[in-house]
Amino acid sequence: MSKYGQQTEVKHLQVRGMKAVRFAAIVTAIGLNIFRVNRYKRRDNTPLASKWNAILVYLLIYSYVKERIVRQTQNIMAVFHIPTESSILAFYETIKDNF
Repeated sequence: MSKYGQQTEVKHLQVRGMKAVRFAAIVTAIGLNIFRVNRYKRRDNTPLASKWNAILVYLLIYSYVKERIVRQTQNIMAVFHIPTESSILAFYETIKDNF
């Protein structure tokens, strides 16, 4: 109740009559709850969206860098004639029948 009184200043109402005081307190409490719900919804959605944006950016950077590394590795292997796993298996298949 004290936090409610501090946030809404309901303790310093300048209305007369119990009906008016009750109405002012209820309307103030409803307004406070609307602001709380709004603040909760904004807080709940923003971090999730930013997390997904960060993950998406990370995945895009990762895939770009990975493709560049794979392409450069393939170029180096082609220049120096380094056999790949598939070429080794193909070579093994051709010579195993001869032994």
